[in-house]
Amino acid sequence: MTKWEQYLVDKWEHSPEWVIHLPTSLMYTWFSLRSLNPLFFTNVSHDYRDSNITNSGKSEVYRHLDPANYPQTILVHAHASQDIDHSQLPSYPLIAKPNIGKRGFSAALLKDQADLSTYVNNSHVDFLIQEYIDYPDECGIFYVRHPSQQNGKITSIGLKTLLAITGDGTSSMSELLRQRGLNENSGSALPHYDLERTILATGEVVVIEPIGSHNRGTVVVSGDHLINDQLLRSIESALGEFELYYGRLDIKYESWDRLLAGEFKIIEINTITSEPLSMYDRRVGLIDKYRMLYRHLYDLFSISSYLRKQGRRRLSLSAFYRYVQDYRSHLRSISPKTS
Repeated sequence: MTKWEQYLVDKWEHSPEWVIHLPTSLMYTWFSLRSLNPLFFTNVSHDYRDSNITNSGKSEVYRHLDPANYPQTILVHAHASQDIDHSQLPSYPLIAKPNIGKRGFSAALLKDQADLSTYVNNSHVDFLIQEYIDYPDECGIFYVRHPSQQNGKITSIGLKTLLAITGDGTSSMSELLRQRGLNENSGSALPHYDLERTILATGEVVVIEPIGSHNRGTVVVSGDHLINDQLLRSIESALGEFELYYGRLDIKYESWDRLLAGEFKIIEINTITSEPLSMYDRRVGLIDKYRMLYRHLYDLFSISSYLRKQGRRRLSLSAFYRYVQDYRSHLRSISPKTS
């Protein structure tokens, strides 16, 4: 990769979404013209099932998965959030996040009941409470299946490294943060440490931000070389009855061998708005990034066209407009307050 291309890649990673996807919009326009419908994608995802403009949320997804492969989860409705039965909760720490969210907005690590009370008081939407999965590794696996085929394919693996500090045996946590260019307000785990007095042993790792989202400091490298048939079988087994033609599974696991054996937890499934995370690897050139996006858009177009021929409707412009307005209003209500 040339220095100029590396410069563009570095700028691309931290650019606004509309800048990143400006070339992608030309690809989208091409597929819209071929479909004779700019909303060709709206019959692919469960979010738009039966032209329903109400996003079904994460809880709807979880109930279709193999229970062994997702965290113990409780749905809390906004109107009943003060009536949580604490005896039904998993053990602390817990993860709380909106049932309908985006990029980790308002997701938080809850260390104790005081944290939970704060989250409840600041939340005005339905949210999930999940057991915290402390597996050391996390990845995003993109899965695509054409409706005419029994088995799908894995098109991308993004290996995640959470934002963390590593002890050297002499520096305080506060000093380690400064060495990373971070401040003492970074992450949701730090308030529970005495940063000035705590000295981590050499090699000891403390995760600063337990939410594995790109916009919360997570670094992603490509794991596409790890794609194989055994991994595909494990993923499809975990999906169970859930209809997934196109989407990314965010997964936590203890080791890659155990993941291949089917021992992992699906933290979240993102559908048509998701991206193949391996493109965020800085070693992937700009042309390859857009080639990857084009291939995924083509898959989305191909799946949509087939489902259309099978009679699955797409949203009308008016219904899609209402959907977008409702979703934008929802995102404003979950803008980060507790994370």
